[in-house]
Amino acid sequence: MKCPALLLWCWLLTSAVLGKPFSPPDDTTRTPDWLREQHRALSLPALPVAGHRAHFRFSMEPYVVEGWRANHGGFAGQFVLWTKEASPGKEAPTHRVHLVVYPLDSATVRGLFGALQTQRLRALPDGGAVAGWQQFLDGVLYTLEYATPTAYAVKSYSNPASQGALPEAARVLGFERQVMRAVQASTRLPAFIRGIPFACYETDGTITCRVLTAAKSRSSKRERQRYRRTMK
Repeated sequence: MKCPALLLWCWLLTSAVLGKPFSPPDDTTRTPDWLREQHRALSLPALPVAGHRAHFRFSMEPYVVEGWRANHGGFAGQFVLWTKEASPGKEAPTHRVHLVVYPLDSATVRGLFGALQTQRLRALPDGGAVAGWQQFLDGVLYTLEYATPTAYAVKSYSNPASQGALPEAARVLGFERQVMRAVQASTRLPAFIRGIPFACYETDGTITCRVLTAAKSRSSKRERQRYRRTMK
């Protein structure tokens, strides 16, 4: 499915989760390979992080929100928006990633830790292990990681808005709403989309191409060719 570049929620809500696991993981203390690759592409460190008393990371393409509490008690975090370049037609991929990082202040991160506690998400099982949680072939996938110096857990929740009155899904959605308000997503997401430098970009399986003039299309193609040559 293709969405016009400015239809923000179309772009977000049609992000496919094909290729990501729906069944309960055998070990929620092991980061899935696809998530580890995402972290590597965004230069995010693996969890747990030495020196942090606690660290959470909440992800749903195209964003990652994370916060940590240092041993001295201070809070910090960041809101990362990102997308991958998609090569038109039969062009070879560039593997370029465009990202913007917004630091989060101490009060915001402290509030998000409080929201995690209010929604009791640390005690919530992986979505695939929740009785009645339905799995779909596409939609959205939320991932929550939580780490301390001695423990780590990663859990995923597909399409919580499509789970009816399931209370576990309501807890995930409640936290997501609090996160979006806290990171000012309604302002920052549209600005991020306007600033994407790629002619075509991909987020979790959904490809969006901007409408370009013939001259700009040729210029964009030459720029991709130059970039590929520098990467050889």
